[in-house]
This record gives sequence, C-alpha cells and structure tokens, in this order.
Amino acid sequence: MYIDFGDIYASPFLEWWNSHLQLFAEPALSSEDFAAALGIDVDNLAVFPNPEKSLTALFDQMRFMHQHLRHHYPGRSPLADRMPQYPIYKRAKVSCLHLTLLVYDLKELNPDASDLDIAELAGIRSSLRLDGRSLNQLPRFDFDWLNLKRDVEKYQKSAVQRLTRMANQYVENVGLGIFPKSDVR
Repeated sequence: MYIDFGDIYASPFLEWWNSHLQLFAEPALSSEDFAAALGIDVDNLAVFPNPEKSLTALFDQMRFMHQHLRHHYPGRSPLADRMPQYPIYKRAKVSCLHLTLLVYDLKELNPDASDLDIAELAGIRSSLRLDGRSLNQLPRFDFDWLNLKRDVEKYQKSAVQRLTRMANQYVENVGLGIFPKSDVR
C-alpha cells in the first residue's frame, strides 16, 4: 500500500519529507495553472484600482469582478480535482503528535525501561506545585516534598502510558491508511 513512500531511511528525514510532501498534502497549484483552468490569460489581465475610492469600495469591486469571472467561466474548480494521495484524517497538534511518537520510539528502543525513565528521556514534566514551590525548589526550603514527588511520578507514569496507548492506535490505523487517528485518550 505504501510503496510510493520510497526508502525513508536512505536520506535525512527532512530531505525525504520535502521530496514527498504530495503524499500527505494537496499539490500546490500555481496561479498560471489556476488561470489556465478558468480560461484566463494572466498576461493580459490588468486591474487598475481608483486610488480616490475607499477601501470598502475597492473590495466591493474586486468581489464583483470575482463573481463575474466565476459566472462567465463556470466549470469545476481546479481545487476540487486536487486531493492528497494519503489524506490526513484530522489536523493534530504537531507538538502532541511529536511527543506521542517520541514516547513510542523510546519504548521500542528501551523495552525494559520504566515509565519514569521514558518520561525523563522524553522530557515529560509536571507543573505540580506545593505551596507555590516546584519540585526542584522544595529541598532548598526544607519542605516535605515526598508527597509532591510521588504525585509528579504518578503524573509522569500516567502520561507515558496514555501516550503509549495513543501511539499504538496511530500505528494500527496507519496500516489501515488512516493517520493520525487514535480512539484512545
């Protein structure tokens, strides 16, 4: 199914990504292609706005010209024909997607590592505080920080477990041609 991905590992990822963008996004349509699809010669189309008119009037005239062109040059929009080879299932937050896949990679590379170790390697931090002090500040102020440390560790473990479940769902759904999709939260 994914034969057109090529060898992902043959070159640096960004180089591969830049040469395979059309797999996940609509190919760019140049203004010349768009004009040709509408039957417009872009070399002879000129617009001369009247500088004495208000900005609102200029926008109204541009809107009228756009509607006029759409009326006189009907047909399918060239945008309707453009579809990615592998459509994105939904728009995901890149930082969350990156963290999810990072945790998955770390779990694959270190199967015997504890969830706390994975959280540390992935950089999962907690913003939990006790009396306005973070976990790093508590020993300096002689606070009883064991309870907060236990809560932070519990948060980090549950975050790694949740991200691992999501990553497993992503991997399963990629095999079905759906990405990024996770039914688990």
